Order: sequence, then C-alpha cells, then structure tokens
Amino acid sequence: MNDVLHGTKASFFQPLQQHAPAVRYLLPMSWRRIDGIRPVFNDVSLNGSGLTWVTYADVPESYCLSLLYDELSASYPEGFLLRGCCPDTAEFFSSHGCSIIRTGAEAVLDLSSGACPASKKIRAAIRRGRRHGTVQEIPMHDMARESFAELRLRTAHGCKPVLRHVFRNMPEGPCRCFAFLSSTEKWLAAVTVSRRGAYAYHTELMLRDRNAPGDIMETLISGVAGVLSAEGAGELSLGEVPFVIPVQGREPLQSLEALMVRLASWWKHAHDSDGLFAFKDKFQPCWRPSFLCASRQRELSAVVLAELAVEMGFSSLFVYQTLKRIGWPTSTFS
Repeated sequence: MNDVLHGTKASFFQPLQQHAPAVRYLLPMSWRRIDGIRPVFNDVSLNGSGLTWVTYADVPESYCLSLLYDELSASYPEGFLLRGCCPDTAEFFSSHGCSIIRTGAEAVLDLSSGACPASKKIRAAIRRGRRHGTVQEIPMHDMARESFAELRLRTAHGCKPVLRHVFRNMPEGPCRCFAFLSSTEKWLAAVTVSRRGAYAYHTELMLRDRNAPGDIMETLISGVAGVLSAEGAGELSLGEVPFVIPVQGREPLQSLEALMVRLASWWKHAHDSDGLFAFKDKFQPCWRPSFLCASRQRELSAVVLAELAVEMGFSSLFVYQTLKRIGWPTSTFS
C-alpha cells in the first residue's frame, strides 16, 4: 500500500531505500560531524516544559548514537529535546525511553548510484539555467561572506523575520557553500550544506535573488548533488517540509501530530508548506518522516510545541505575515 502524506495536497510519498548503516544512523538535521574529541552542544532552555532544546551540535566522527545519548543524558539531566531526527535515529532514542512524534517530511536525494535522478522537466530546466551562469563551490573568505549576506537581502524573504535555530545561518567552519554565478560573477543563488553522517549531507540554506532568471535553483541543486556524488556521498537531504507527515499504510496520527496538521491550514499565509513540498518534489526525492524526540524525563505536549514556535521565531513570522496580509504596518519587525 502506498504511504500517505498528511498536511499537503500531495497524495503519496516514495519511501527511502535502505542504505548502509553509516548513512541510516544520521545525526539530527543541522548537526554535523567534525574531527574532535568531545561533542559541542548549542542549546536553548524551554522554561515552560523544563526541557533543553539542543539546537545544533558538532559531534566527533568516533561518536556512535549510544555514546551521544550518554553524553546528552549527562549534560541535560532535566531532559533534552531534539528536532529533525530521521526514522532510524528516532527509533534508537525511542528504544531508550524517549518520546517521539513526526513533525514533517524530509526530501532526500539518493546519490548512492551516481547523480540524482531527474525528470525530463528538470533536465530541461537545468539546460535553460546553464545559459545564465555557472555553479561554483565558494571558499568562505571575507569577500564571499559579504556577497552571501548581500544575496540574502535580495531574496524574496529578505525583509521578513528570520527563523532561528532551525538551520545554520552562515556557511562557516565545516559547512560548504555553492553559488550560481552570472557571467559577471554576480551571485544569483546559493546553497549551503553540512555533513551529518559519513556519507550524508544536509542542505542548510537555499537562497535565490528575487530578480534572478528562472531555472537556476534546479541547476544549482543538480550541480551540488553532482559534486557530492562524485566525492562518494550517499545522500543529500534538501531539508524538512514541516507539517507534512508521511504515514505508512493505515498507521494513525498521534494526537499532537493531528493537531499540527490541523493548525497548518491556518498558517499557510506564514509558511507555504504546499509550495515548499512542490519545489522539493521536483527533484524526485525519497520522502522520509522527520521526528521530534524528548528524553524520558519529560513528555511531548502542546506546551513544548508552543515554546518551540516562539524560540524558532515562527510566532514572529506568523504575526508579521498576518499584519502584512491585513495591511497593517510591519515596521516593528525591521
């Protein structure tokens, strides 16, 4: 039986094929593997629930999930929260007594057999995009950081409140930056990626100049996938589409999952999940559920979800878009 995507106009999703354990057991989204001895955690306290949300982490190559769980438990004895966990990782934490719920669907390009598959429509878009420039990996020196910041202001979302703690905002350290450059070296689009597993990469940011020609994002993403595939990567995640929940067979939604799906219809003016899903689905990805995990000292609840919405900046984005929709001033958000 096909699997259903709740919370979007799409009817079905394609399950991800099984990979080697090195790819299957991934870090949460925006966590990354590094050369080091001990993990470094970035966190935010959620005072209402008593949990600490571990937003990002740099985790040594030698750390398996068991070691990571022990380190998290010791560092956050009152309870920790993780978002963006893939099914196998969420299952591991669940087996250690953690509460888990699905929060969205992650689009994953399978690079294990070479370049990612592309439909005739995407191949045509890539050919058109190549007329406008080239894809290059950009080392992050001062001039490149300035170009990156300028591009961000030229995007369609440049003046909106920025989401926090959901992705790495700057391509620093182990993150890699790829840009689509015009013939005059102007940045028309950029993608940043981090490495969350031995052979797995995660897309942090996708930026496009609002006045750039069409088809360049398709060309850029295809170019990034080609480079990573040639290096031996097994997958490239295009990130999560929130509030879109893959459910296998007749598996029912949990009460909190059902609540998110219902609320998502009220939030479409603030976050267009349908549009985001449609864009990522162009690349014929495998879709897998994305999970929120809370350690066994605390239960997931509507309070936790509300706190996350505030800390992520989603509540500010919702207010901004609502005021803009009804014609009220939004200058307080500048």
